[in-house]
Amino acid sequence: RQYNVAYQNVPVGGKVSLGVGKRFTSGDKHNFGIIFNYEYGQSHKYIEEEWSRYEVDGEGVIEDSPSQFGIVERTKSTIRHGGMLNLSYNYDEQFLVKYTKLYLLNTADRVLVTDGIIGSNQDLQRLFSLDWEERVINTDQVTGSWYFDWLTKQKLDFGLQWSTAKLDQPNNLKYDYIDY
Repeated sequence: RQYNVAYQNVPVGGKVSLGVGKRFTSGDKHNFGIIFNYEYGQSHKYIEEEWSRYEVDGEGVIEDSPSQFGIVERTKSTIRHGGMLNLSYNYDEQFLVKYTKLYLLNTADRVLVTDGIIGSNQDLQRLFSLDWEERVINTDQVTGSWYFDWLTKQKLDFGLQWSTAKLDQPNNLKYDYIDY
């Protein structure tokens, strides 16, 4: 992990995805299907801003010159992975079952550097903020329908789903450096 702001060489972002689907038939009554999709994307951004803080006196008059000022430099990088898999089986339009798998992974890496006259003691300081976030969603689902005759035409729908979501923020650190 880099602890600096990428000033000039911010990586180029982009996105690519792939999707594939196919249907198979076995005999007159058995139908199978598969659909797969995957996507990868990333984006990177560098922002530099100047900031100022002005004091207001007891009569509501704003001072002409700032009491605190400096530069904020930040870099944000995000990376996204996502995938989906669908499998299906159909027996003579009497029994249908589908399985779906969904997986998403999003990461965000943020570096923030603040330089300037900061704080109540009006010292020249450099503040660093380093953040890393990783979010994951993992879902599995099985659904189906069964058509049958019992006194009249009947349909039984069923389904089962299980999911997990995870947030990971390791080593979120803030450093305060005071330059004398």
